Amino acid sequence: VISQSGDDLYALREFRPGDTLSAVHWKSSAKTGNLRVKEFAHGGFHSFTLFLHILDPETQRMVSSPVLEQRVSETASLAYHLMRRGDEVRLKTHDYESSSGNSEAHLESILTYLALVGFSTPHIKAAETNA
Repeated sequence: VISQSGDDLYALREFRPGDTLSAVHWKSSAKTGNLRVKEFAHGGFHSFTLFLHILDPETQRMVSSPVLEQRVSETASLAYHLMRRGDEVRLKTHDYESSSGNSEAHLESILTYLALVGFSTPHIKAAETNA
């Protein structure tokens, strides 16, 4: 997972579950008695690229079904949670790259692709056309 975000401090806000401790503004938190978190330009949201490795690097063949299922499940969960909190997500595999976005339609497109990973390319192309 690669994360990119703006560097300019935009505002301070209350700490929310899921915020990292590295985002805490300690001086302001000490003064107010409540954890305060730094938000950066772009509203504090980030853009993530999720890389799904579905090929075995040694054989260049599809990984085993249990491995593929685990990776797809983790990738779908990450995409869902990141987009629900407002972050933008892009998905990449060895032969696919989505655009970056955070709309419901974008999430549905990514989840549809992930549901079809491991099937032939025509099935995936048909799903993208119908989404």
